[in-house]
Amino acid sequence: MRFIKEMNIEGDLLYVRLEKGIYIHDYELQKIRQSSDFLPVKKDRRAKSRMYFERSHTCTLKSYLQQTVLEELSFIQLLIDVLEGIQRISKDHYVIMEAEAIAFRPNGKLAFAVLPIMKTEFIELDDDLHMLLCDIVKDVHIHDGHGVLGMLVSHLKNRDLHCVTLLQELHQCLPVMKKPSFLQRFFGKEPILQEVSYPLPDVIKPKEETSYVKEIEEPCEKTMMLFSYENGYLEDAQNTFDICSSRFTIGRKADSDCCLDMPSISKEHAVIIQEADGFYIQDLHSSNATYLNGNKLIPLEPVMLHDNDELMFADTVFQFHESKQHH
Repeated sequence: MRFIKEMNIEGDLLYVRLEKGIYIHDYELQKIRQSSDFLPVKKDRRAKSRMYFERSHTCTLKSYLQQTVLEELSFIQLLIDVLEGIQRISKDHYVIMEAEAIAFRPNGKLAFAVLPIMKTEFIELDDDLHMLLCDIVKDVHIHDGHGVLGMLVSHLKNRDLHCVTLLQELHQCLPVMKKPSFLQRFFGKEPILQEVSYPLPDVIKPKEETSYVKEIEEPCEKTMMLFSYENGYLEDAQNTFDICSSRFTIGRKADSDCCLDMPSISKEHAVIIQEADGFYIQDLHSSNATYLNGNKLIPLEPVMLHDNDELMFADTVFQFHESKQHH
């Protein structure tokens, strides 16, 4: 892959060393850490051009394909989600197109590893995509999926692979769906059903996210461990918020895991990250700061949490608990 000299795996960590003359950019590193679309990445302090991506509490695309028997339509939708994710993210970042560098979070959402370097040029996806699809075809197990596999192999053999063209063909393989008209959605009129194909526009996409984990027919102990995490929580006098993901966001934005709709709270105020050794709190450059047991946090610097710690987001106080099992 471009810009990458070597890549190796150590447990849940994916190590990447950049080519000579390519350096990790701190601003890009911070942007990546603040988005749930990306796998968390940190600098390796032992080498300037080496970094590692954290894949704990995830299931990599490679592991998932090797342990899962998919129906053909599920595989097509999965491919569409992967390709559309790569296409969208590639506008601003260099995506690592490896099956080990794409992973499912516990809620079924895909997360991608991207390089924390400044994007200075547009690069065609097709060559790197060719290698990724070769790996996917090699690892996937599909029930009665000869049609879609034949189509993919045909593209790969002829080297006639264009992301946009492939996406169009995959969408044509999906069944037609119905959607309500604009009159019904915005004015409450009687529905006028019309036939449309995937993908639905974002404005009418269902809020719930597809969870491919349900496809596993015979989950083994190893597979289940990939998705296990402690269920910590935050509480105050009125509310309790379960920490139900490995990256639990706190902020004023409506899609925050802990939404605090108050002027003193920043849109993206803080995040609680669950690592293998426990929970960490991180302030996201909030306007009115985050406090742990009365101590103001340094922005973007993770600090480990302990049971019964007091967290204050601006002037809003919560108590942190590691697990409901302890109470």
